[in-house]
Amino acid sequence: FKQKTAYEMIWWLEFRRVLFRSHELVKLDPTNTDYVFNLVKAQLKLNKQHSAAFELDEYEKAGGKKNEQYFTLRGNIHRQLQEYSEAKTHYEKALQLNKDSRPQKEYVDALLGLSKVAHAENKTDERDSYLERALTSSPHHLKSWQWKAALAMAEIGRAHVWTPVTRSSRMPSSA
Repeated sequence: FKQKTAYEMIWWLEFRRVLFRSHELVKLDPTNTDYVFNLVKAQLKLNKQHSAAFELDEYEKAGGKKNEQYFTLRGNIHRQLQEYSEAKTHYEKALQLNKDSRPQKEYVDALLGLSKVAHAENKTDERDSYLERALTSSPHHLKSWQWKAALAMAEIGRAHVWTPVTRSSRMPSSA
């Protein structure tokens, strides 16, 4: 059992409140893209991939539009379930739908998804290629830089990152 700080507890309660409210709104209008996709994103953050897939299935049955974000979310679900070929198929569909209007957020998110799939499959060159395309398409996309930093940290290793160094000017005179 890990004790949480007050800030973490408040954040978690707020997240749960928004998730619950989103679920109620989806019941009112199952084709509302914003409601459904926000609910699916929240469920993915909670590692509830099957619930997220169910919500997208219901959205599709109700006649919801299969757009770039839909396919990117489907890709995220399959990637988290380690169904990499399915994830790749959905990310590629998102790229195809978005090829004329890039660099939209969904285009970059699909490229990042493909990069993460390639990473899981130990395809380093492919991973780096997708990441570079994402960074080139949208240089200010925060998730792209976070993914690049995570990959760099994994390569460097934790032992080399925060090694304290004492400056010679701060050394005791007896040293």
